[in-house]
Amino acid sequence: MNYLLRDNIFIAFRRVLVSKILKQVWKGKSESREKGMRRSKGLRSRGRSLLSKHPRKRGMKGLSYLLIDYKIGDRVSFDIEPSRIETAPHRRYQGLTGVIIGKRGRAYIVETWLGNKRKIIITTPEHIKPLQSG
Repeated sequence: MNYLLRDNIFIAFRRVLVSKILKQVWKGKSESREKGMRRSKGLRSRGRSLLSKHPRKRGMKGLSYLLIDYKIGDRVSFDIEPSRIETAPHRRYQGLTGVIIGKRGRAYIVETWLGNKRKIIITTPEHIKPLQSG
């Protein structure tokens, strides 16, 4: 009898403790998070500052970048052009350098390294620029 009373008290105490902890955990959370809405992890999520231009540089680029003829073996850097986002590489490649290894239509095939992994990126000339050496 004594053991049953002790176990019931322990169970009741545990329920109260758990409910208090849960109230503290959920305190301050928005209703949308309580309902279980998940955070978006889309292709261009968290790229607001990366994929936006300075106000004085808005609009299309000039034609000079289209007149550059890249050859196989040229070193280029990725510079994503936000006005033409359809052919842009993923935002993780912004600022990286690579070597042109081929051409496919009007797009270029660029080899780059991400850590110690070799990556092949196919992108148009709007998103690459020649690497200034020296």
